Amino acid sequence: MRWSRAQHSPLRSRLTAALLLTAALAAPVTALTPDEHFSLKAFPILKEKCFSCHGEDPNKIKGELNLLTREGFLGGGEFIDTLLVPGKPAESFLMTVIKWEDGDYEMPPKENDRLTPAQITEIETWIKNAAPWPDDKTRETILLAERAKEVTEDGIIIKSSGGTSDAWTHRRYKPADIWAFQPVR
Repeated sequence: MRWSRAQHSPLRSRLTAALLLTAALAAPVTALTPDEHFSLKAFPILKEKCFSCHGEDPNKIKGELNLLTREGFLGGGEFIDTLLVPGKPAESFLMTVIKWEDGDYEMPPKENDRLTPAQITEIETWIKNAAPWPDDKTRETILLAERAKEVTEDGIIIKSSGGTSDAWTHRRYKPADIWAFQPVR
């Protein structure tokens, strides 16, 4: 059986759409400012991996280490006074604990909750950037500006009626993962 050119058109349209999206993502990306990097990359990791044990509940702060603020990081805790040395990841004990390089200090403590290599790199970049900690209003402004962009280096936002959380509502997808949801051209 021979297929006509018309029968190939929907497939060709989808492939073209995927290529266009890939090209858009491959376009030069403006580097993030230190405040943007913290707000979009480092802060979400810290919030997910650290805050529950080190700050969310003032009555249950482990190791006398409150990590809800930059000052908390700089102050250290019960046993650590050089947890964060802005601009110097090699001198920041935080890098040792998140890489699990000291058997007595492995954070997060559960092996299945360890930071990925990409997450470790984001924290290291934050420290290299002098560990900025913009206020809540600045972080919210940065986050809203990022959500307004349909395509970023992290992927594409698919408009929906909303998700079960902000993270799901504003989740980004790689073009290859969502080719079937792109308009047919």
